[in-house]
Amino acid sequence: YLGTDHHELILPADVLARVEDLAAALDEPIADSAILPTLLLSRFARKQVKVVLTGEGADELFAGYGRYKAAYLSEQVSRLPGWGRGVAAAAARRMGKGPLFRLLPHADLADWARANAHTLPADADPLLTAGFRARSGKAEPFEWLKDWEGPHSLNGALAFDLRTVLGDCLLMKADKATMAAGLEARVPYLDRRLVEYALHLPASAKIRRLKGKYVLRRIAAKYLPRPIVWRRKHGFIVPWEEWVRSPESPALDALFSDAAWSRWDVFDAGALRSLRRRLAAGDRSADPGMLFRAAVLALWSRGI
Repeated sequence: YLGTDHHELILPADVLARVEDLAAALDEPIADSAILPTLLLSRFARKQVKVVLTGEGADELFAGYGRYKAAYLSEQVSRLPGWGRGVAAAAARRMGKGPLFRLLPHADLADWARANAHTLPADADPLLTAGFRARSGKAEPFEWLKDWEGPHSLNGALAFDLRTVLGDCLLMKADKATMAAGLEARVPYLDRRLVEYALHLPASAKIRRLKGKYVLRRIAAKYLPRPIVWRRKHGFIVPWEEWVRSPESPALDALFSDAAWSRWDVFDAGALRSLRRRLAAGDRSADPGMLFRAAVLALWSRGI
């Protein structure tokens, strides 16, 4: 539509064979499975350019993720008088899926963090060795949030994610992947002046009619057709679940072998292989993300 020149990278069927490449790129384990395609994409881009612009920060500043709709609805419902709040909360709970919507009309910061966690300790327990579970105890992972003001508003939720997941995961992932490829990445959405401006915008400028990034979409409407501007969000996700279903993957076989965990009393290799078989058999309740996190940890541990 704009006449731009696009270059596409189609991931090969044996992409998991490239998982070994992650070891050299990581100073510490990263739980986001998008690190692998980000690394491959960075190498692809480096063949033609030395500097790229990326979109990190836009979702956290302008409410791009679906979970922010729950924070927005909670804020709106909480403003209603007591007699109408229950009815409005019941209606709001039907507008989306996931644990945050079930918590409406209100969720404190610990609830927000727990609902957004990739995996809760109880979910990981079956994959851990008895020795590791004994050492780690039953500590509440969100105890540190008790003294932090909860996100009773959309902007509160956005500020929390800016200070946690953006820096600790998303920016680190992009930095590790691009630097490993010799590529410089710039993040224009995180210009200090734009961040300060965005944090002071009202919720109505970020979500309207349950569409996130409202103000950015209005700007984009000047340059792009309506079907593109108002389409649903599509994240940078990878089909990890489909990859691990492959019956033959020497790279994964090695990472989930007893030998891979002989030095580390953390994951039970047998339990990991069982989880992989469940995924291969089509068990939708099995968590493919746990396999990725175990694989990254196994790769990283080889270099220390």
